[in-house]
Amino acid sequence: MRKIFLMFILLALACTLTNAPAAINTPTAQAVKSRPIFSPSPPATQLTATACTITAESLNVRSSPGTTSVLAWIYKGEIVTILETSGEWFYIQAENVTGWINKNYCEVNQ
Repeated sequence: MRKIFLMFILLALACTLTNAPAAINTPTAQAVKSRPIFSPSPPATQLTATACTITAESLNVRSSPGTTSVLAWIYKGEIVTILETSGEWFYIQAENVTGWINKNYCEVNQ
């Protein structure tokens, strides 16, 4: 008896779910679909090659903007080529290394 009652409840729930009206084309659903995707950091900007001189005693060259892994170090007085910029970061070429440095430690050459 208990099994029959349980099956009846499950069957009633299944019928209720299959007869639910579709809300796919409502204005609210369309507005949600058209929202732009959030970007946590500003997009990188391509530059014509510009040079800058390192002002810090030692500076980390990183794999991406932020406090990610360190690829190499560059030192005060070295001149590097800026390839891109993203917020507070420069994507640079320094001899055989390319990576990201914080632009606060690099004086752009005029």
